[in-house]
Amino acid sequence: MKNTYSKINKYFSSFFKSQNLIIFLGCLTVVPFIIISYYNNPSADDFNYNYKSHNLGYWKAQLFWYKTWSGRYFSTAILSIKTLVANHFTLYKAIPIILLSSLFSSFYYLSSIVFYKLKKELFFITSFLFIILYLMQMPNIAEGLYWLAGSITYQVANIFTILFLCFILKLLYTHKPIYLVLSSICAIIVIGSNETSMLIINYLLFTVLIYKFYQKKTHYSFIILFVIGLLFSIAVIESPGNEIRSLQFQNNKDLIYSVIKSTKAVQSYIGIWLPFSIILTFIFFNYLDKKVTEFESILFTINPKLILIVSFGGIFIGFFTAYWSVGRIPPERTINVIYFFFILAYLYLTLSIFFRLKSYKKPFIKFSSWARTFIIIILFINLSHKNNIKTAYIELFNGTAKRYNEELKNRYKTIKHCNSDTCYVPQLKYKPTTIYAYDITKEHSNWKNLSYKDYFGKESIIIKEPKK
Repeated sequence: MKNTYSKINKYFSSFFKSQNLIIFLGCLTVVPFIIISYYNNPSADDFNYNYKSHNLGYWKAQLFWYKTWSGRYFSTAILSIKTLVANHFTLYKAIPIILLSSLFSSFYYLSSIVFYKLKKELFFITSFLFIILYLMQMPNIAEGLYWLAGSITYQVANIFTILFLCFILKLLYTHKPIYLVLSSICAIIVIGSNETSMLIINYLLFTVLIYKFYQKKTHYSFIILFVIGLLFSIAVIESPGNEIRSLQFQNNKDLIYSVIKSTKAVQSYIGIWLPFSIILTFIFFNYLDKKVTEFESILFTINPKLILIVSFGGIFIGFFTAYWSVGRIPPERTINVIYFFFILAYLYLTLSIFFRLKSYKKPFIKFSSWARTFIIIILFINLSHKNNIKTAYIELFNGTAKRYNEELKNRYKTIKHCNSDTCYVPQLKYKPTTIYAYDITKEHSNWKNLSYKDYFGKESIIIKEPKK
């Protein structure tokens, strides 16, 4: 009996080691988002981009979008690939898994560059830490990962932002021209994906450039990068499509209003995102403190106060863009991007403080086993509350995601066999928060209905009134 108790105690002690706990939570986090992808289906703009590409041809469709709707040359180029929304949507369902894998892999690569002198185990732990934070608190998981028009526009930009940071660091360390080329390509992709990422990337390049001038270590590669960023940003901003779209918003370009609202939004959202981030990073730094005794990197020699100011500025720009251009808080798919940059800034800031204290032979955090147990309990209490991870599991286990997929399969069959001018389809009963983004309406002229009927080659498709 005593031997059995000893084994159980040893097992639990091993499980609750900080690194094992983070890996376990990381796997627990990713699994439901992979499985639920099977039930994902296209909606709204997904059909529209496919139809325009099919109807106009791929290259003419790019010109159409640039002239009439958006200067986002890269995201529209990807969304116009017809095979993404075709053939029973098999590839469409796989895209969230590809994006998740790419996000994890790119952050792993970034970790390997940042902690180049340390063991691979740390790269995995840091990557899992990032993925837990990101998926747990992403403001809108459906539009950020499962709705193709949202994920390609914003999530792909996030992945290439991480790769951009990787090649920037490689450029700093080695000064090799190849990393200037690679970082330029990544910057061009990010700038051509969405305006929020575009502005933050330019802001980061500008701050690095100013910092280099201040150090009197002007790196001409960064001047080249900054100029490239400006030129491609002008191509986005000055597109005829952007001008047409901006006419839809009347309450815009009010500087004082935008500054006040953006500042309040930054304070509000940081207040929402910070508590769980602190709890999880406490566990991470408990692990890091035991694994790392000494580590030197120019990346962590920057004053944390400066990092804090620059980070706040980047997050502010994310909100300011929307308030200035459209006169209101950005949609949740855009706040997803702001949250992404918040995590990067938060991790960089806390790691800088950690290594600075290490250099002074001072601990970042030091707590007893009881305090650590209390933090783990608080962590699991947070996980038990409403969040993206819990919601994904619930929608898998209660069948909401499966029934949503079945409803849409039946709808596609109804449309296929419809021979009348107007095809009536039932309203969806199941709308899983994790993967549902938009649906058609009861109005013939609604743009989502028009996209739907064009894609399926019908005169009209609308939601029929339910029987009373």
